[in-house]
Amino acid sequence: MQVTVKDINSVKKIISVEIPEADVNKERETACQAFQNEAKLKGFRKGKVPKSLIKKLYEKNINSEIITALIESTFPKAAEETGFIILGEPSIKPSAIEEDKPYNYEATVEIEPKIKNIDFSGLKLKKNLYTVSEEEIDAQLEMLRKNAAEYEPVKERAAQNEDYISIDYQAYKDGKKFEEIGEVKDFKMEIGDPKMFAEFNQNIIGMNTGEEKNITVSIPENDMNKKIAGNAIDFKIILKEIKKQILPQLDDQFAKKYGEDNTLEALKSKISENLKKGYEKRAHQELIEQIFQAIIEKIDFEVPEVLIKYEQKIIVADALKTFEYYNTSLENLGLKEEEFAEKYKDLAEKQARRYLILKRLIKQEKLELTDDALEEAYKENSKAIGMSVEEVKKYYQSNKENLQYLKGALLEKQIIDLIISKTEIEEIIPEKEADTKKTDS
Repeated sequence: MQVTVKDINSVKKIISVEIPEADVNKERETACQAFQNEAKLKGFRKGKVPKSLIKKLYEKNINSEIITALIESTFPKAAEETGFIILGEPSIKPSAIEEDKPYNYEATVEIEPKIKNIDFSGLKLKKNLYTVSEEEIDAQLEMLRKNAAEYEPVKERAAQNEDYISIDYQAYKDGKKFEEIGEVKDFKMEIGDPKMFAEFNQNIIGMNTGEEKNITVSIPENDMNKKIAGNAIDFKIILKEIKKQILPQLDDQFAKKYGEDNTLEALKSKISENLKKGYEKRAHQELIEQIFQAIIEKIDFEVPEVLIKYEQKIIVADALKTFEYYNTSLENLGLKEEEFAEKYKDLAEKQARRYLILKRLIKQEKLELTDDALEEAYKENSKAIGMSVEEVKKYYQSNKENLQYLKGALLEKQIIDLIISKTEIEEIIPEKEADTKKTDS
């Protein structure tokens, strides 16, 4: 077998394979024998049809079988001979086969790029020292209050701003039902919600329970839902119920809902601690961003399209889950999956590039995952999801793909921690916080 390689670019190659005539003839003999054993022709007993007649009658099928068998038996060896790390499935272009001649075929493949050792010495990073403000704590408390709010029906007055209402509505355009919005029953909303169109909010104010009203809403040209953007939509609305929000008092009794021994001050401290942890994660993530930015500026390599497409699929899948949570879809936004994926191709390429850099760094620094590190990860996951350590272990051991993902994530954390430990980090106060301190002084 003769294997040659032609470069399309640094990560895309054409592997040409030539199989000797003797191997082709041997495969032909095997295929002909298989067809002869199964052939049923009038005038011949099963398995006794002459091979010359078999070749004539089943030539196309026999050739197809030969080509498939030759490619399946030779391509893995040919790929191994090149030394490439092939990503995804090869695109194989079979050629016609001729008797008593060698057989040739081509396979277009994408391969992992060869990245030289990455020098991460001398990096200079800046770490933002975020502080938690009283305003942020108050905002979190207010959110907890709203989550714990009760809603009291209102009958003696008309709807007003910040009321919570239930309505039925039907959308029309040019006197006909507008199916892109359709008819909705028992739609619940807060009057003044910025997610609703301003005209919709304004026209409901002043309506009474049981009242019916026709309004027109001009949808902005830049609305995310391309199917309704720029249209003037008529709505027939029936106000079914008005409720006002009753917020609980911010006191120790309220705080006990979030812990048996909680006082309001203890709850504030707990909120402050959670915000601090969030800021610590944010600052750490910013360091990681700086590391990648610095490394990307130092090295350059082509990213295989197959990895970019893989990352695009992940981005689309995450978006679909988010849209489903908010009871919408790409279709409602006037987009197709392919268009959405293309829109985020640059992000997908960036994520693929990071994956390749991390993989190279892990190999370069000869990092390995210890049993203790994996055991510690099982314990952390156990605490996070409320399962026993044994249940977590059993889950990963029965799901090899997720186990590999966990191991990969742990190795990536190790290399990031190693880089940070060897890097000069300047701690700074973020601009907004620095401005606030100047104002206070």
